[in-house]
Amino acid sequence: MNRTTLLLLAALAAPWPAQAASDLDALVARMIEWRGGAAFEAASAIHLEGTIEAMGQRGRIERWIEPGRSRERLDLGSFRQDAAFDDRQGWALTLSGQVEDAGPARIAAARRARLLELDDALRGADGARTALAPAEQLDAHKVAVVRVSFGDADVYDLLVDPATGALRAVRSREDRRTTLTRLSDWRSVGGVRLAHRWQIDSEFENQDADVVVTRAELAQRFDDAVFARPQARRAYSFAPGTAGTTGPIAFDFFNNNRIYIPAIVNGVETPVLLDSGAETSVLSAAFAGRIGVAAASQVTAVGSGGTQDAGLANGVEIKVGPLTLSDLTVGIIDLAGVEKQLGRPLPVILGKEVFNELIVDIDFDQRTIAFHDRASFVPPAGARRLESLEHNGIRTIEASVEGRPAARFDFDIGNGSPLLLASGYVEAERLRDGRPVSKTLSGAIGGLRTAETLTVRQLTIGGVALTDVPATVPPAGASAVDGERVKGNIGLPILSRFRVATDFAGNRVYLTPQPERIGAPFRKDRSGIVAVRDGEAMKVTFVAPGSPAEAAGIKPGELITAIAGRRPDPVAWTELRSAATGSLALVVGGRALTLALRDYF
Repeated sequence: MNRTTLLLLAALAAPWPAQAASDLDALVARMIEWRGGAAFEAASAIHLEGTIEAMGQRGRIERWIEPGRSRERLDLGSFRQDAAFDDRQGWALTLSGQVEDAGPARIAAARRARLLELDDALRGADGARTALAPAEQLDAHKVAVVRVSFGDADVYDLLVDPATGALRAVRSREDRRTTLTRLSDWRSVGGVRLAHRWQIDSEFENQDADVVVTRAELAQRFDDAVFARPQARRAYSFAPGTAGTTGPIAFDFFNNNRIYIPAIVNGVETPVLLDSGAETSVLSAAFAGRIGVAAASQVTAVGSGGTQDAGLANGVEIKVGPLTLSDLTVGIIDLAGVEKQLGRPLPVILGKEVFNELIVDIDFDQRTIAFHDRASFVPPAGARRLESLEHNGIRTIEASVEGRPAARFDFDIGNGSPLLLASGYVEAERLRDGRPVSKTLSGAIGGLRTAETLTVRQLTIGGVALTDVPATVPPAGASAVDGERVKGNIGLPILSRFRVATDFAGNRVYLTPQPERIGAPFRKDRSGIVAVRDGEAMKVTFVAPGSPAEAAGIKPGELITAIAGRRPDPVAWTELRSAATGSLALVVGGRALTLALRDYF
């Protein structure tokens, strides 16, 4: 929402015929004249203030734009955003008031927004090229479509009245996500027409917004203090005498793909799941109700399974040993479906707040985790240092798939799958070719969706090659794994082959290879059954095409009442169905079956 409001234009590499170019020039000239002519072309800096209605809340929005710099501040009560950018760097405040560096994608998006706000992009700044796209209908009006490219796949359209040059809307297609902003109530400010109402329609319903500008002014330049990085709020503290570290804390490595840590949340003891891929910590709706934490506003949570309604609550405290995280803004989400899939209660997800300011040092050999002040940390011997950059609020690292050029992947300690691949990346790199492909159910927050499965022959991270990596390819659509810039998500079954130390404040991650783990085969389903606990049984929710389960005639909805002669247990089931060889005895739907386990993808 905050970086698409006044974006414009898109990409065509081929030259246009002379007549089309003439029509484009005439239309752009008409639009510039309508915006204010010479005054519009001379304008350089804009300050806007207004009200915003979004996510069921009403609040304030403020924006500053000038050549080379911009800032936007949003206050919806419990939901606050504040970010500033120049052409090389940027900062953003998290919901809990921590300051983090913005990644290259956000910096580039802000730069384009500045160029497109007035007429710099129309003059070719930053390599922008304009073209005419086919005319369209918008709210019963015929509109011409001015399109400008910046050399990548992102698309920005100006929807213009062909007769008058009036700008009716802006549509952005950025990293495969589309936003339409209708612009109205145009008023002259210093001879320049500025829209005083923005109606923003996003792919994510809860990110729609209605902005009414109450104050608009032109300027030559703003004071440097407007864009200055704020003093960070320190969200953490250590108990006296601990020398800025928790020391090693034993964790439960549940199912060998989730880290549960003992903690105290608002005075209540509870295990918490560690998740570097969670932009905010999360309380399950059930746990929040038990401890009396209520949502103050609503947002949309985006996960690997798609989107899901969530609440926001302020003032939450999380203690881990001698470490205290105070006054956090957390999400409140119904996690019942995730718990059923996981096979274990999930009262709290400890997210990025604990990573943003501290070193998080995870030793999988010893099953311990330690949190340190940055000043006292020394990387382990043999650690590989990787650059960790922000993208859409998540940290990314580089990896190479089967010798292809290194690309960026989400770094996600909360992902229990080894590797997720974006469908667009799989398509572009033809990763389906020459290998068996099947399907499964995949997802967590946002629900479960049918996804493809395949095996990546080699994945290289920090110079370390991992072989025969099971990968899931979620379908295209609104989810955390669907974009152009980040090619997928590297999860805990891969990361746990290293000793991991994160330093998000320093934009780096240290991975120390653990030799006995690097070459070990990955756990991989060889049965073709996806099942969840159902009372004393397990219910089949999906049967993979081409799998032993399909060959045995097992159907979704059937109950598994015995596995290897024992009552079903979700954790044991994960191990048994992943056996490299042999067979698996089941009682399914009242009949005894023996599955010959084998690779089917």
